[in-house]
Amino acid sequence: DMIMTVAYSMVPGEDRTRLHRIVAERIATSPSYRPGQDDAHVARHLELAGDAVSSAERYLRAATHAIDVGGNADAFRQLSRALKLLPPGDHMRRFQARRQREEILRRLARRPQQLRELAALRKEAEALGDPQKLALAHALTAQFYIDVGKAPAASRAVAPAMQYAREAGDKLAEADALRLRSAIARLVGNNEESLRLCEQALAMCSIGAGGAGGDSSGSLLTRATILNNQGTTLWNMGRLELAIEAYAEALVIYRALQLPRQEARALNNMGIVFSSLGEYEEALAHYKSSLKIDQALGDRSGIALKLGNIGQAYADLGDVERAESYLSKALKLGEQTGDPSSMADAAISWGQAKLARGDAAGALELLERGRELATENRERFQEIRGLQYIALAHLDSNPEWSLDLAKSATELARKMPMIVGITYGLAIAGRALSRLGRHDEAVAATTEAVAIQDQQPRPEGAEHVLYWHACVLGAAGQTSAAQAAFARSEKEIDIKAARLRDADLRSIYLGSKTPKAVRAALGRD
Repeated sequence: DMIMTVAYSMVPGEDRTRLHRIVAERIATSPSYRPGQDDAHVARHLELAGDAVSSAERYLRAATHAIDVGGNADAFRQLSRALKLLPPGDHMRRFQARRQREEILRRLARRPQQLRELAALRKEAEALGDPQKLALAHALTAQFYIDVGKAPAASRAVAPAMQYAREAGDKLAEADALRLRSAIARLVGNNEESLRLCEQALAMCSIGAGGAGGDSSGSLLTRATILNNQGTTLWNMGRLELAIEAYAEALVIYRALQLPRQEARALNNMGIVFSSLGEYEEALAHYKSSLKIDQALGDRSGIALKLGNIGQAYADLGDVERAESYLSKALKLGEQTGDPSSMADAAISWGQAKLARGDAAGALELLERGRELATENRERFQEIRGLQYIALAHLDSNPEWSLDLAKSATELARKMPMIVGITYGLAIAGRALSRLGRHDEAVAATTEAVAIQDQQPRPEGAEHVLYWHACVLGAAGQTSAAQAAFARSEKEIDIKAARLRDADLRSIYLGSKTPKAVRAALGRD
């Protein structure tokens, strides 16, 4: 290295410039030249030859290739070089570079840097005076605030995004702004409004596709993004079969467009719904496929979420040891990336696992932390989950406090609406009322929970609600009704167990808390 450095410094400046230009040309025109992959080498020689603009163009090409193959660090470095070389007045290419840097920072979950990049992106868009670019810059800002759970800031950002989209006459950008408004509505717990806005966005997307002369890749991508959002809202509302349909269509589009990151998101979301349906093996398969893609692409912001979901699936199966292993990693990664959404989800799920293990103190610490994060970020779904599991943790020690928490959770769930939140909330309230000796009220609460659950084709957590209902009926002296409820719970357990092809997983599930308690109540053990 020293010899090379000294020899290089001895070449006259003019000769060095000429030789770098020759080397750049030879690499670029060589039969073995690989577009994108070799452009970083070409760019470096052009930069040393003093050709700043051509060098920046090559760095941009190299960065696009690096992003495609998951080289986030390389891409970010190349984009940074391009920004240094591009003239201050070249706002179009500077906008392109900053747009790609923002995407990388989002994947790496570097939130403060991402926010600064968004501010710089908006400045470039303003300098261009292009309403399409302004719409995109403000839409990305709104998405940032949605990702970090700040609904008011997201609402402020989405308004100009919609205004500029309309000014540009860009129906797809307008559809995306409607999608963002839908996500904000869901974030604050207004699922009906969220669904209505999704329908508007899909209709607008169809208009945009027609105006473009058919379903272009852009219109398909916008449609898939909206469907993904719609699926999440439907899942929150307990409409699980419809949620699967929305996610499945989005997945088909992402695969057709060869977009692995979006494919990973759709796979993960399908896993969530399969888990809610009690299809735990399907859920785990989808989660792990999604995690593999994120790991290959270096998408740290997605890895924590997938680890948390895998942990939650194992917790639901009763495999507490494996659940805690995944959830501890998810929480640690969420802390490292500063992602409050992943942290809240992992903390609440880990608290649930500890509660199943019988560690009430450890569970409460995690549950309270997760609930606080969810409340701060206005994530109603996680806030309701947190309240309900905290209520369960206090059931034996402080049933009055447990009742208050369950009522608060049920009220929030009714406003969304969130069906599983309503049924769980009512059932937990019923158990607390039973502990307090208020048996008529307890039976009324759990009976309502079961009635709401029976209206759903494949309700989430049916075996637990029926088991709690049976316990309340038994405490109220309604023995025969209690036995009938225990039998219904056992039937739900058997259905879920039959879906588990893996004998070990089936054995773990049947040995978990609720299945064991139901069998004991029916005299099967």
